[in-house]
Amino acid sequence: MLVKGLHSTLKEPLNCILWNSFEVDWELNSTYQLQFTCYDDQSVSYSIIDSECSIFFDNQEYIVKQCLPDFSGGIETKQVVAIHVYNEVQRVRQYKVNTGTLTYSVSDVLSFYLSDNAMGFTYAVVGNFEKAQLTDLGNESGKDMLSKIISTWPDAVIFPDNKKITIYSLAAFTKNYGARIDYLRDTTEIKLTYDSTNIVNQVKVFGKTKESDNENSDVEEFYFSPHFVTDQESVDKWGLHQGEDISDERFTDSTAMDKYALTQLTSEPSLTIDATYSDTDKPIAGEQRRLELRKSGYVTNVQIVAYVWYPFDRTQPTQLTFNNTAKTILDYQKNNNERINRAILNQRKMNNKIENINQATENINKQMDYTWTEADVNEWYGH
Repeated sequence: MLVKGLHSTLKEPLNCILWNSFEVDWELNSTYQLQFTCYDDQSVSYSIIDSECSIFFDNQEYIVKQCLPDFSGGIETKQVVAIHVYNEVQRVRQYKVNTGTLTYSVSDVLSFYLSDNAMGFTYAVVGNFEKAQLTDLGNESGKDMLSKIISTWPDAVIFPDNKKITIYSLAAFTKNYGARIDYLRDTTEIKLTYDSTNIVNQVKVFGKTKESDNENSDVEEFYFSPHFVTDQESVDKWGLHQGEDISDERFTDSTAMDKYALTQLTSEPSLTIDATYSDTDKPIAGEQRRLELRKSGYVTNVQIVAYVWYPFDRTQPTQLTFNNTAKTILDYQKNNNERINRAILNQRKMNNKIENINQATENINKQMDYTWTEADVNEWYGH
């Protein structure tokens, strides 16, 4: 652990941290930060810690954005939140504008914003991405650039190495080392959240409008007629769930518009899997593991998409969040259907047992209601 002041070139060892407070938070295309509390040990490093200073941990640089001094019981502490240095790309701004609707690759977008930037950001693209159309690209920050990439290419994963920003396809980002998560062996708790709130399987789409020759006309004319785009398989399965209209001036072709709109639908309920992991090793972002809940029979492959890691405190288990891919959801639905079928079968077996007991009881009752004759009595006693 090292710390460097905003305008300094020297790095100081940082030993005043309350180690059980130190955590690393990462979430796919969202959070990448450190949090910790440090105490005043009269060191140079403690005095350096302030907003915009740099923290170096695990070969990565983080910039302090929140530093909250606290004075209590004669002890001074600072609560610190430091975000990964790649977020500083928001300070890069491209004032130029590529006017019109043009076709770009992911590399084209990165190059347009980051080429010759003064802050030293570089980039790379790993995996395959189709080209896409963007309108009036530019006059935005580097942060806007990343948001545009994620929205245009939903399969994109942003994962940095200091100031090198790499855009991975999800397939390229996925790593499988043969590890697994086995409930009660590797983890004390697994929580599954299955939520159908945000299902959208039909939207109405509007493409680019034509320029009218009639200045007095208020009627909009489109390159193709507005129409509904539907995921029929989802509708058959879950019923109709309509979403907000999608209007996009990039599209003059209905087929391209429909293809894009289908990527914006949420055809299945979301499934979030959270696990309290008994190991304290560093999680691997994007790692795929085999998840087993033997008691329920649920087995699937999941990918780490978020974690909270306490590298200096082995008493605090790592918190892992796994993805909700279509395969994971189908495995969950299959397992749930199998459990329902087993419950129905067990209920039928129980009903059959109850019917047999009722029949036996009825037979006994009939025998008890039988009127004995003198001949029956003599036969019973052997006379």
